[in-house]
Order: sequence, then structure tokens, then C-alpha cells
Amino acid sequence: MASDASSTVVLRQTFRRATRTGLGWGVVFALIVVDSAVGYQMSYPTAQSRAYLVASLEHNVGIAALLGQGRDLGSIAGWIPFHSMASLLPLGAIVGLLTASRLTRAEEDAGRWEYFLSGRTTRLGAAVQAALGLAGGIAVMWIPVAVTAAIVGSYYDAYSTTAALFYAAALVGAPAVFGAVSFLAAQVASSRHQANMIGAAMLGIAYLLRMVSSTAPGLSWLRWVSPLGWIDAMHPVTGTSWPPGLLVAAAALAITSAGIVIASKRDLGAGALPDRETAHSRRFGFGGHAGLDVVLSRSTAIAWIVALAVVSGVFGWISKAGGEAITGSTSAQDMIRRMGVIRAGAAAYLGVTLLMVGATLALGAAAQLGAVRAEEAEGRLDHLLARPVSPRRWLAAKVGVGTAMLVVEAVVAGAAGWVGVSTQGTGLQLGELLQAGVSIVPPALLVLGVGVMIYAVLPRYAAAAGYAIIAWSFLIELVGAVTDLNHWIKDTSLLVHIAPAPAASPDWLSASVMVGIGLVAFAAGLLLFPKRDLAGS
Repeated sequence: MASDASSTVVLRQTFRRATRTGLGWGVVFALIVVDSAVGYQMSYPTAQSRAYLVASLEHNVGIAALLGQGRDLGSIAGWIPFHSMASLLPLGAIVGLLTASRLTRAEEDAGRWEYFLSGRTTRLGAAVQAALGLAGGIAVMWIPVAVTAAIVGSYYDAYSTTAALFYAAALVGAPAVFGAVSFLAAQVASSRHQANMIGAAMLGIAYLLRMVSSTAPGLSWLRWVSPLGWIDAMHPVTGTSWPPGLLVAAAALAITSAGIVIASKRDLGAGALPDRETAHSRRFGFGGHAGLDVVLSRSTAIAWIVALAVVSGVFGWISKAGGEAITGSTSAQDMIRRMGVIRAGAAAYLGVTLLMVGATLALGAAAQLGAVRAEEAEGRLDHLLARPVSPRRWLAAKVGVGTAMLVVEAVVAGAAGWVGVSTQGTGLQLGELLQAGVSIVPPALLVLGVGVMIYAVLPRYAAAAGYAIIAWSFLIELVGAVTDLNHWIKDTSLLVHIAPAPAASPDWLSASVMVGIGLVAFAAGLLLFPKRDLAGS
């Protein structure tokens, strides 16, 4: 009996942790489905208001590039997938990427798989079990979404139960495909960090291809190059197209199978891609542990900078078309007015899109908290603190480098947005876009500061707390865009306190308050951190 249990230990461990993550995010997805339905009924109660919505959004190039192509938006059945999938597809893909790398390559890097493979579990068996455990997490994520979507469809008499189940399958398609991508990357990479970089690059390319495919009819074929485009083509609820869904499932299965084959043939801890363990000596540059942080963070920083620059540049390029459509629609203007937009045209479109970039920066801050925790959990911090480096100096250097990364990324995003919009003759100036870029940094700094304070006391929950703050803020922003929430509830969202520059003047007072809270939390973290022992994984 004991030997049977030991032979399935990877399956049990991975399944338990994957289902816990899947259930939590499944509940979040389900809440957004409910918000989409309730918000639609409250904001567009009449046939006239729904006609305005259809006219402004269904054939809007800018909106399609940003949120996906809308279908049958004059009904609740068309609005629910359009509104929810706009945010849940990229979010689900990120969840899939991080979960798969955390439960596979991170476990291997920490040395735990050595114990598993020293028993009856083979490399092939461990890979198959890990894949099955991750699939279990996707299945559990699907359950609350499917149940909630079915209840909503029945309550509003909007669509059938079969359509609800298919819609839930479309929503979990992104975490399934990109979880498979991360699983494969974990087999060819030499570390979890490298695997995450590969997965993030694949997601960025897929999202960019989906955006570009919506900008012109002649480029629509690019949709079939991107997994996100396949999910859009499923037309859940409004069309229920099975072939793209089968393509999503086949891609996830094929990518996972490739990862299993590679895992069965490679040595534990090895990877097909080289991971340079030594660096060439430099006569100039940073020294000490702060210099080490810069060197270790530079590849991640470059990847984020390039990704944000490309996305912001594309947003600027299509801002004129998107802004013109928004200006001509009463319903669209009402929606963005709730987000604080004052100016019209390209400025309005860029203001909304830069809010999304601000949310992405906050996600980057939460990811930095995970990297700080990993350095301690995997034992690397022990070596630094054994030398004349105090815990406070180490933590301050980590946060300082992370803060500099966030500021540079935001400034580059603003500059890239100006490069894109300058081709459209809108009159927007470089200074306006640079200010807009700087104005989206404070929420990320608040997340980083609060996360450091939590890390100093409860290190295992620091990154989770950062992601929870962002998820809550994103949910409130989605609800507030279609309903008039109580201002006390709205104020709990960080994104509400970002003015949508350049569509409105930056709110420097709110920005200062958020930075101040982050600094106070960071100072508390510096004070508390040396008072606890280092905690391993």
C-alpha cells in the first residue's frame, strides 16, 4: 500500500496544489461572469441604450484590438462573453503560466523531485503525473465558472446550459494552453525563471497577433496563428463554434505531450537551453549585492520593457480609430466617463489602455515579491547574509532595484505610446505621454511596499497578497465601468485612483498618497524583517 502511494506522490502533490489554485481563480472568474450580467442589465435596460452599445462597439477597430470582437451585444448573451473574456483571457493565461512553472520547474529547482525519483517514480512517470495534476487544476477551475454561467443563463433566460458549459470551457482554454506552454518550457529551460521568460514571450506574441488581426481585414488571418484568436473564434454563447475549441484542446495536448517526451529523456535539473552560471568580469559597473541584483534582474527587466513598448506602441497606432468610434457613441462615452475620462478621441483611447498597462506594472511588482521570496526559500540568501551584508541592506537593495525597473518600464511605455500615436496626426505631445507613463507607477509601488511588509512577517504569503490586491482592484474596476458603485467600495481599488492620462490630468495627489503608503509599509518591513528567522521552502 505504501509503495503504491509513493509511486503516485507527484500526482497527488501536484493535483492538490493545482486544484487549490484552480478553485480560487475559478471563483474569481465566476464573480466576473455575474458582474457582467448584472452590470449589463443595470447599464443598458432599454432597447435604445442597447442599440447605441451595438453601434459603438461591435465594429470598432480599436475596441476589437483591445477587448476582442463583440457579437450580438444587443443581448445579455452577447455581452457576457465580450465583457468577461476581455480581461479573463490574458489573466487566465498568466495564471496557467505561473502555476505550471511553480508546480514543475520550481519543485525541481528546489530539489524536491530528487526525493520523488529516488523511489519507484521514473522521470517519465513523474512528468505524466505532473501533467495530470495540472489538468486537474484546469478541470476544477472550470466547475465554478460552468455552474455560475448556467445559473446566470437560466435566471435571465439568455442561453442554454450547453452554451454555458461551452463558454466555461472557452474561459479555461487560455490557462490550459499556456499552462501547457509553461510545462514544455519547464523541460527545455534551465530554471523556473528562464521558463517563465519563455512563457511570457509566447503570451506576448499571442496577444500582439490577436491585436493586430483586428486592425485591418487583410490581417484577420493572423487570428489563426494565436491561441487567443482561436478562443475568440469559438464564439461562446453567441455561436458555439466547436472546431476552434478542438484546436485549443489539441494544441494543449500536443504541447504537453512534447514536454513529457523531453522530460523522460533529460537529466534531472538539466535543460536544453544554456543557463550561464558565470559572467565575464567587468571593470566598470555596479558592485556588491546591489550590483548582483542588477545583473540578476536585467534579463527580466529587458523582457518587460520590450513587451510593454511593443504593446503600448500598437495601442498608440490604433488609438485614432478607436478614439473616433468612442467619440461617436453615447454608450461608450458613458462607460469611459465612469473611469474618469475627460478628453475625447485618441487621448480617450490611450487613457483607457494605459490603465491596463498600469495593472500590468502592478502584476510585475507582485512578481518581484515572488522573486524576493524565492531567493530566501531556495537558500541563496543564506550565502549573502553570511557575508558582511545586513538583512535590511539586502532587502532595501532588492526593493530599490525593483522600483527603478518599474519606473523605467512605465516611462518606456509612455514613450512607445507616443511613437505609435505620432503616426496618426492626433496632436498628442511626448510630454503628455511621459507624464501618463509616470502616473501609472504609484499603484505598483504600493503593492511592492505592502508586499514587503507582509514578507517581513509572513514570507510565504507576500506574493499572494500582492496578487490578491491586484485581483480585487481589477474586479472593482470592471464593476465600476458598467455600474455606479458606492464610492467607499470604489476607493478600495488601486486602479480607481489612477487618472486615465492623457485623457485627464494626472492625479498627483492620489499618486502621492499611494507612494506614501507604500513607503510607510516598506519602512515597516525593513524594521520587522531582521526580527524573524529565514524560512525555507
